[in-house]
Amino acid sequence: MIESMKVLIIVCIIFALVFVAGLVLVMSLGHRSKYRRVAKRILKHIDSLPPEQLPATLSTVHHFVFEELILLQLKRKGADVLQNRRYTNDGGIDGRYRYGKQKRWNLIQAKRYALNQHAAASDVAKLSAQCTRACVDGLFITTGRMSAQLKRKYGEQLHLVDRDNVALFFKSHDLSKKVNK
Repeated sequence: MIESMKVLIIVCIIFALVFVAGLVLVMSLGHRSKYRRVAKRILKHIDSLPPEQLPATLSTVHHFVFEELILLQLKRKGADVLQNRRYTNDGGIDGRYRYGKQKRWNLIQAKRYALNQHAAASDVAKLSAQCTRACVDGLFITTGRMSAQLKRKYGEQLHLVDRDNVALFFKSHDLSKKVNK
């Protein structure tokens, strides 16, 4: 009798752990799919927007939706995309992509800022350092502004997309061209 009670308790504990783990997984997937659904709707809307309205529109979306928009657009451009399992505590990397015959996965950092805000040089430097360590290229995309000095310093290693050329990133379906200015 005592042995059967022990087995029953162990089975209940295992069932509870599996249930909680499944619940956590479903909850995290629910948020990601919600942001992805919103991003898909916005991406359809972006196609009909004049390019000059795009920076203002993108600067108002939720930052997780902005990340999803970048990943979806890269897929539309023909890139293979790896998404992170979560949005926060990702070490500053929002995903990875490769294009064409590339074998290495390039790093992605998306930053949604207010229109008149400037991209933080420390964010760009951090992505550059991570790319250097991994021996890969990177994509830094923002709705804010980026100084000419920042573009000169990091433009060779990173694809830099700021408010001035974010419309080109979303309107063009050719990933092989750098959009740095």
